[in-house]
Amino acid sequence: MTTQFQTQELEKYFIAGLLKYPEVFQMSILQVHEHFIQTQVYRFIFSAIAEKIKQNQTFDSLLIKQTVYEKYPEIVWNEWFYGLNQCQIEPSKVEDCIALIVEADQLRTLNEIAAQMTSSKSCLSEKIDQALLSLVQLKQRNSVQSTQFFSGLLLSQLDEIVHRKNTHLLSSGFAALDQLLGGGFEPGQMTVLGARTGMGKTRLMLSMFKDITVKQGKKVLFLSYGMTAQRFLKAYLFGVPLENHVEFEIPNEAELNKEIEQLNQLENEGLFQFCNLLESNEKYLLTSILKQVIVTPVDMVIIDSIQYLQQPEFNTATTREKYIGNVLKELKRLATLYNFSLLIGSEISRNAEKRGYANRPILSDLKDSGWLEELADQVVFLYRPSYYHLCEWEDGTNAQNQAELVVAKNNRFQTGTVRISYDVFGRFNTSSQVKSTIPVNRLKEL
Repeated sequence: MTTQFQTQELEKYFIAGLLKYPEVFQMSILQVHEHFIQTQVYRFIFSAIAEKIKQNQTFDSLLIKQTVYEKYPEIVWNEWFYGLNQCQIEPSKVEDCIALIVEADQLRTLNEIAAQMTSSKSCLSEKIDQALLSLVQLKQRNSVQSTQFFSGLLLSQLDEIVHRKNTHLLSSGFAALDQLLGGGFEPGQMTVLGARTGMGKTRLMLSMFKDITVKQGKKVLFLSYGMTAQRFLKAYLFGVPLENHVEFEIPNEAELNKEIEQLNQLENEGLFQFCNLLESNEKYLLTSILKQVIVTPVDMVIIDSIQYLQQPEFNTATTREKYIGNVLKELKRLATLYNFSLLIGSEISRNAEKRGYANRPILSDLKDSGWLEELADQVVFLYRPSYYHLCEWEDGTNAQNQAELVVAKNNRFQTGTVRISYDVFGRFNTSSQVKSTIPVNRLKEL
């Protein structure tokens, strides 16, 4: 392990190399972060160089010296820059310095984790959770530094591109929706499913969950704030009627036995894991996911629903929107790092009900919409006419036991709408989609 003196000397040669060979910085900007630099003065200089690069400006030693002097006049910069100018370093050695600085940062992180684990200030479960989060951050930095070149990525996906095979995509169970999404849910991508309370969002998620596990044989982690394990089991087996006038009846015994046997098989094969989120904070959410994906990789993580997250009382410096945004960034980071698709349920505001001309939700209707709207790769809304006591679609066709999936945002493919049906138990039918056609006798009215 390097001493403090050795670390300072290493950083000195690194900064000297950047000032002498500015073009080398272009290669190191993705590898070295500001917090890697332990010596405060060298960190200030590194930050000034990075700012010049971001603004696409040329720089030299004199210009950087002037910049840091104006910002930190209390430091005797002449002595520091004299020492930097005396360094004799070759361009090839700068890359060696980068590797050693990155390695030193990794060792510091591991030592900090070890110190946290031996500390007596917190309980064991809290120590483990914090260690998990720290290790994941370290793993992500390491994976970024070893990312393949685009040519390598292209070769690895050549078969998919030539033969149009999307083996890595997960089907939603609704063929028309998959077509809009560009084939289905992609690993590392975040899809937000938004709906008003009571619209059937959780039921739709359960339908997708069932199709992914039963028909596709993929592994899913289902996390819920609002459902206990018992409620999840009842919703999975019995369904929840979406219409007020429907008299709920328990399915027949043969059908129930079939469902139970199927569920037992899924659990035995490790294809699903249910987690009731007892604490509504981001640390508990992230570690609940980590504890599962580290042991057994999953293909999809479903969270129902993100609005249950509560901002800590001590965290009053950030707004609710920014807090949700920070959590979503962490979730996307995990999805990318562990290669799973992310499906997040979200409530929407009452704005849709205030619009007399149209009840269909739009992106700004999402609660905490700023970051949800920005960070989501896809946003899909569930709209059910009967929720607003409507019995027909705009084209005059019968809307009984029918709903619409509105793809309002899609970074991968198209936006549009898909009509789907559901049964008396509130279970969405993945085997057939409703065709949207306008009767001839209603054309004149439109």
